[in-house]
Amino acid sequence: MENQIYYSINDVCIVGMGAILPGANNINQFWQNIVTGRCAIREIPNSRWKKHLYYSNEQGIDDKTTSNLAGYVDDDVINDLAKDLNLSYFKTNRLTLMTLAAANQAIKGIDLSKISNKKIDIYLGCMDADEKMSWQQFMHEERESLKQYIKQNFPQNHDTLFDTINQYFKIFENDQETMTSNLFTSSVLHHMKTRFGFRGKAGLIDAACASSLAAFDISMQVLKSYRADMVITGGIESNLSVETFVLFEKVNALNNGICRPFDKSTKGLNQGEGAVIFLLERLEDALKYGHPIFGILKSCGFSSDGCSVSLFQPSVAGQIRAYTNAYLDINLDHVDYIEAHGTGTPVGDGTELNSIIQFFCDRKIPIGSVKAMVGHTKGAAGAVSLLKCILSMKNRLIPPSTYFQESLIDASHQAYVNTKPLDLKPKASPLCFGISSFGFGGINYHLVLQEYYSSFLSKQAAVPQSNTVVVLGYKNLLKSNILSSQSLAYFNIPPRSRAQIDLLQLGALIIVGELIDELHINIHKLDKRSISVISSSTLGLEASLAFSHRIQHFELIEALKGYDSKVIGTIINHKKKHPEATEDIGPGILNNVIAGRVANYFNLWGSNFNIDADFNSFPLALDFAKLMLSKQDGLIILLAAEEIFDKSAMRIERKGISCFLLASLKYAKANYLPIQYEIDEIIYEEKDATYNE
Repeated sequence: MENQIYYSINDVCIVGMGAILPGANNINQFWQNIVTGRCAIREIPNSRWKKHLYYSNEQGIDDKTTSNLAGYVDDDVINDLAKDLNLSYFKTNRLTLMTLAAANQAIKGIDLSKISNKKIDIYLGCMDADEKMSWQQFMHEERESLKQYIKQNFPQNHDTLFDTINQYFKIFENDQETMTSNLFTSSVLHHMKTRFGFRGKAGLIDAACASSLAAFDISMQVLKSYRADMVITGGIESNLSVETFVLFEKVNALNNGICRPFDKSTKGLNQGEGAVIFLLERLEDALKYGHPIFGILKSCGFSSDGCSVSLFQPSVAGQIRAYTNAYLDINLDHVDYIEAHGTGTPVGDGTELNSIIQFFCDRKIPIGSVKAMVGHTKGAAGAVSLLKCILSMKNRLIPPSTYFQESLIDASHQAYVNTKPLDLKPKASPLCFGISSFGFGGINYHLVLQEYYSSFLSKQAAVPQSNTVVVLGYKNLLKSNILSSQSLAYFNIPPRSRAQIDLLQLGALIIVGELIDELHINIHKLDKRSISVISSSTLGLEASLAFSHRIQHFELIEALKGYDSKVIGTIINHKKKHPEATEDIGPGILNNVIAGRVANYFNLWGSNFNIDADFNSFPLALDFAKLMLSKQDGLIILLAAEEIFDKSAMRIERKGISCFLLASLKYAKANYLPIQYEIDEIIYEEKDATYNE
């Protein structure tokens, strides 16, 4: 019968959820804000960054921003979270506090004693370190050169000047354990495991603004493969530092008013922050333990844009490939709503409207974007969108976008933004929503959420493939040899742009190009869809810190208050040791673009993302690569940053980058690729940078 509902026993379902978001300390407050149209985007307080130092009404002022609007969580709320969690507000960063609080909500109602012997993994979407990190690193990284610069320019009173600056910046220092925790963003995973007693693997998944959905994709693969019993997943973001505003300003993406996704008047995005956490479980186990089921994650499609105009220019073709992969086994006529990426940038929104119209053809389908309410939460964006969709299904209502007046492009007969609430009437099939997230580096994800019907017929899960995985080759490159490499000229990167790109990104291009040449692999003759790129590195690349520190030099105005303005101006010019920011700075400083730049240059259409699990980053990335290839024939380029933690200097030293080419055995043989050896099993002892020497 057509109206019979079938689920596979290993379908992944949502059994818990929690959120800390702008203007909402829980999911109920979030829903009330959405349905009443309460926008949480407002002026950033001075406690985050000082408007008189970093804001300008004039466009084009170097290292300043013309917008100070964002969706943020109030400091008082963060303070209350610390008290509720019995943690120090001063020794715990807001990323950790929001994540732990949201996780508390997500597991509420789940009897953990029943699953105490179960393996619970943690995979969270995250693209940024907490903003405390760059501030605490400023004097660590700048001290010696700043001291010498002041001595050179002010030989008579250099000691007094430097001591004044040094004393001011002590407000950003803390004890060694706290500073180490801030330096390693993945320390949030350690906090979760110790607080809740979770046993299992853990990592931060970085696909820029698509990070959350990339984390969902990995979580679904892990559960469907029976490698974990439950997975904690979602998205987290707490970086609203001034340099993030300058970054978006440089790529003409920032709005100095309130963003209006898909509206003709939209001028750009507003940033946001928050933590949204979900507890996932296989359907058979959720029913066995009597856990609440809030929805079924039916599928997740991904694609890289491949060779495109730029790493931050969206692609209609790339987005359509992600939709195609997501809806392989789903009838498009059953799709009731699309929660779009919709950041509010004219180029991005126009591209997405076109991709939706082309893919869904003549379907008249409502679309919306929660970013109009809370801002673009970047690494958490997909999780926020999913939360909105789950609550819409639960309340059988698609909330209105009351700001919307006129479409960016003529799409009224197809995709449309509803300005009034839409009641979701009962129908023969479960409600079905699509959720999109697209990220810098040319990565696209689309997640399909289906309503859960308790009266369903179960079908046996398809037996997953278990391909043998092989290593085709390996190569490493020292960081000191990257700029001197003759291969670098092959990629035709202008010197001005090269200065904006982290060395690990450049090294990734060089090492991949050299390795495939050495192995005589013509990568352009392989199926582009079958090749993915994974990198492993700790969040916060050297180029990212350099960019932050250039901007943060304006803080010297406060540090030297009372000194002559010419003296202050001269000292601020110390920032020129770092490259002037251009439009290349956006993708050039992001961890995920280590992989994304490779996918872009070599025109690869699989997925691309970065794994951060501090000392466990590479083995976890290798484990994911093996999982992906064991299920689907193809090739994976695995890039590993060679990192060492210098505890005395409070610095992560990056010595170089390694590249492994992996493939399924069947794929390697079919394409006559060289085979070095098989990977049997990946076993490693987890280490934590924060709590281990």
